[in-house]
Amino acid sequence: MKRILYLIGCLLFALCGSVFANPPEDSESYSRFSQYQSVKVSPDGKHLAVITPIEGKNALAILETDSLEPTVVLRLAGNNQVGSYHWANNERIIFERQSFSSWFEQPRSLGNGLV
Repeated sequence: MKRILYLIGCLLFALCGSVFANPPEDSESYSRFSQYQSVKVSPDGKHLAVITPIEGKNALAILETDSLEPTVVLRLAGNNQVGSYHWANNERIIFERQSFSSWFEQPRSLGNGLV
């Protein structure tokens, strides 16, 4: 029994060693932010809604699922950005509008909007 456990342990060690023998050359790919956040599929499955950072603020983009080409990009003016959002139906999204203020560390909610 000890011999079988020893062989299994050696096999696992050998497999783990081969996995970590060639680490990725580009460590930056592990430390950068993703391009899209909070991805949600439309009720009919034809579109994706995503939060994407543009010039330091969150914007809402609607992408076609087939080509991932943006059909709509919603950027709010001034110190405002898009917060959380939800699909209301295939043609409407309800989103939270957030604002950056100099005395607050995080953006604060200003209510909901409709796209």
